[in-house]
Amino acid sequence: MILLVPGVVGSVVFLPAGIALLVMAGDLAVIAIMREKLRGRLQGAIVLLVISGLVAGLAYNGYMQRRWASGHNRASCLSNLSNFSRSLALYQEEYRSPPPDLQALLKDGWIGTNGLTCLNDPRRGAAGTVSYCYLPPIDKDPTRIVAADASLWHGGKRCVLTADGSVKAMSEAEFQKQLASPLNKEFQKVVNRPQ
Repeated sequence: MILLVPGVVGSVVFLPAGIALLVMAGDLAVIAIMREKLRGRLQGAIVLLVISGLVAGLAYNGYMQRRWASGHNRASCLSNLSNFSRSLALYQEEYRSPPPDLQALLKDGWIGTNGLTCLNDPRRGAAGTVSYCYLPPIDKDPTRIVAADASLWHGGKRCVLTADGSVKAMSEAEFQKQLASPLNKEFQKVVNRPQ
């Protein structure tokens, strides 16, 4: 989000929302300093400037960390699914059939243990945790879901792998719409199975 922010010297700048909050806090502090200086209380105004800058900086830092973590974790999850896609192709080439489950890919060394868990899965780290639902692919139809997050771990989105190998993050509405397709009738059972 970009905000229009009036600068102290009367200029106008366009800044990302977090930085705009810092600039506005700084502007308010400068105005307070000017007001206090006129009254002979420069020390109080400087303290106000420092405190407002710290509060704004901490708020912005926390906001950015949460935003970065969410995007990073989703990217990691999409990467896991992309690795599944490549591993499924290699497994199928070697064994002439898709793996029965994701554990088979792990057992044969096609993927590592970290590839089976989403960074947002609260069960992460527990032995045998698999964060994804999986159904062996029977064709390459781009609307057939092969693997997906077992739950909504990405701010209302699910990471999904389709039979043609494409990977994307879908809103829950998009996911449910694709899941309702007759092609995904069997995958519906996998998603609704207790974890």
